Amino acid sequence: KMAEDNIGHFVNVDTTTLEGLNRAKELGLVESRLAQAMVTPYLEEASTLFQHKTTTGRVFAMLRNPVLREVARYHHQLTLPRYHPNYNQNINNLHLHQYVESSFVQENMLVKALASATHIASGEINELHIDTAKKVLERYILIGLFEEFEESLDRFDHYFGWTKYNEFATCRNNFLTSLEFREGSSNHIPLSPESFEYKALAQRNWADIELYDYARSLFKKQKTLTAKYS
Repeated sequence: KMAEDNIGHFVNVDTTTLEGLNRAKELGLVESRLAQAMVTPYLEEASTLFQHKTTTGRVFAMLRNPVLREVARYHHQLTLPRYHPNYNQNINNLHLHQYVESSFVQENMLVKALASATHIASGEINELHIDTAKKVLERYILIGLFEEFEESLDRFDHYFGWTKYNEFATCRNNFLTSLEFREGSSNHIPLSPESFEYKALAQRNWADIELYDYARSLFKKQKTLTAKYS
């Protein structure tokens, strides 16, 4: 079924969880053609929705500096109401300088996801995992950068042909002006690269930072790829 809010239309399956992906597969989300895009952190599992189907998918990703990504995640956690399933009182009790040393920090999540290594500890991540993640990025993923948000959206729009939908401009504007986007994109506390918090998060996300630097170079190379669709 389709649902609607002030941002746009959504199908009533949660593809951000493994349970939701299984439900999407059981319900035939791909075959229904109700959704033009799907959001999930589980790329390998999501790919199974397209197995033995005539419909294929293309992965696109909006990547962010891993340190700022984790800072934004921390501040997002602080905004969650108590009834939210991801609410965590233990995180709410921590200041940022405490959080960056805690077990709640997500370490190298992007490398793990792209290298199919979500099951291993961050201390076991090595250059082979990073090389695998780089190859996946280059071969299969249309890259957007949070620091180049508007240009990234333009690339996605042109590549996927979303501009042909009458409601596209309204949907995009509603999203960019939504409270959720503004809260997620704002820098709550300017964080200097020389600060303790920044260095601590950078050290814990060293593999993701290397991959992010590579993604920035791919972003420049992909400009020609998306230009031909404009």
